[in-house]
Amino acid sequence: MREQAWQRFRSSGRGLDAPVDTYLPGLVRGEGIDGRHITARQLLQHTSGLPDPGCATPTSPPPVT
Repeated sequence: MREQAWQRFRSSGRGLDAPVDTYLPGLVRGEGIDGRHITARQLLQHTSGLPDPGCATPTSPPPVT
């Protein structure tokens, strides 16, 4: 999938400020998340506002020790 996204990126001529949905349609979606409003540049700079999947959320159960 990474290679396909890279090929779309290179052939589109749209650059880093195009919505990520241009390159990976429908992949960046979820509750309050819409890839049509997040740019490739934001993803690369870690400024997209997407939650870190490794972080606990308020609805996550506490870790088992």
